[in-house]
Amino acid sequence: MAAYLRTLISGNKDFGGYLSVDGEKSFKIVDDMIYELSAGQHSLVVYSTSDAQRKTGELQAKLYVNTSSSGVVLDTLEKASALKNLGDGWEINLMVDENQIVELSVLTKGMKVVGDPMYNVLDLDEDEVKDLENRFDEWRNTPIRSKKKMIWGIILAFCGVFGLSNVLTTEPIDVEAIPVMIALAAIGVLLFVFGFKKKIRRK
Repeated sequence: MAAYLRTLISGNKDFGGYLSVDGEKSFKIVDDMIYELSAGQHSLVVYSTSDAQRKTGELQAKLYVNTSSSGVVLDTLEKASALKNLGDGWEINLMVDENQIVELSVLTKGMKVVGDPMYNVLDLDEDEVKDLENRFDEWRNTPIRSKKKMIWGIILAFCGVFGLSNVLTTEPIDVEAIPVMIALAAIGVLLFVFGFKKKIRRK
């Protein structure tokens, strides 16, 4: 038995901000999407900017505080850029039981979150629970490719081939480096192949 979360966007359906659940990496909020939760207490944080933007903003803020003034105009621009990247955040702490769904509603205008996100916890009937359980069972058991392995495979294969090319065209040739570069390229190819093969990867 599980609980669920549905995200709803009003206003600009193409932008709903970003959601972090229990401190995990945030993801883009999509209208009318349903996610599985464990029953119990959860902390939801809605952000107006992505994780990458907030990290950039934090770095900008540190530089702004710890470096000397660049002049009134540049200081103002630097501060505005940092604040824009940091964005806003809204934290919601809630309790959800099995066979319940949290409806999280976000109002947006353009690329901004307008007002405080709202939520409502609703009870699901037997048919709704069965439908959601079947949907997530099918999702978990659908074979997929591993994009992460494929990307790392391409990177390692490229590094291996590029390194081997450099070794073979540089005098004197570093004979000891040749098997290392070949092994790196081979590992990359294997990673790509294993990642490209569709398997049941979700748990």
